[in-house]
Amino acid sequence: MAFTSSIFLFAFFPLAVIFYFLVPSKNKNTALFIISILFYAFWRIDHTFLLIFSILIDFYCGKKIFSSKKNKKFFLCLSLASNLGILFYFKYCYFLGQNINVLFDYFSISTLSISKSALPLGVSFFTFQTMSYSIDIYNSKILPAKKIRDFATYVVMFPQLIAGPIVRYSEVKDDLSRSRKPQYQLFLH
Repeated sequence: MAFTSSIFLFAFFPLAVIFYFLVPSKNKNTALFIISILFYAFWRIDHTFLLIFSILIDFYCGKKIFSSKKNKKFFLCLSLASNLGILFYFKYCYFLGQNINVLFDYFSISTLSISKSALPLGVSFFTFQTMSYSIDIYNSKILPAKKIRDFATYVVMFPQLIAGPIVRYSEVKDDLSRSRKPQYQLFLH
């Protein structure tokens, strides 16, 4: 669903705003997470599971990077490998396979059977964003998120998930952890 589509402008966005304003302050991040996941799932629901997998891996790795004395580097590498693996598979695997097939065909070797996977929406944004989170924890620039809800909201926030920019957790952590009360006057401007 594009931001300029009729379904977004006249159905999704108004319902999302109403839902957000009706939810109590302590549950605003949960509301934003639900809204953002629904927005993302509208494109391809199967890619939503990839997004959630990335969130779970990086949240867990962030906790382990912070709490581990011996295995900090291992959990950083796990986070980076999972994120770069996702990027490589969806962005470069088909391209690499096609080039290998050209080479195999030149030497009369049977070619590989490679199918092209649909590129998940915003895959570069969310993988680089979650990688920066793990790297910042490793470099002691930030503390890990206390609640997975806050971290997940940071990753999936629908206005920036598909178009960027890549936001560092340190820039939004305070906003995610405090109770927010909507200011209706600001909304109307």
